Amino acid sequence: MTKPTTPDWDRMADWAESQAPLTDDSAPMLTGAQARQAGRQFLRGRPNVGADHATGAGQSRKRATRLDEQTDAALVARARREHKSVSAVIRDVLRNELAKS
Repeated sequence: MTKPTTPDWDRMADWAESQAPLTDDSAPMLTGAQARQAGRQFLRGRPNVGADHATGAGQSRKRATRLDEQTDAALVARARREHKSVSAVIRDVLRNELAKS
């Protein structure tokens, strides 16, 4: 048997839209129209985090900064601890700090 080099998208889509049981209790399974909608939402790309925060409305600005290794490690650790993306932690920290001024 040869190892496939690309995922079998049709087989995975058929499974996702089937009534197949989950292998664990970690999350509910979506099927049919719900699975298709969730897939479309997933493939749309990153949401806009403008004025209405991830609704697709408004504009979001992209900023870049450099971090030393220690600060970056602390940032990544906090993101993991809070089950958030690094970007979400940066936004939260900035909002909180700027609200003080």
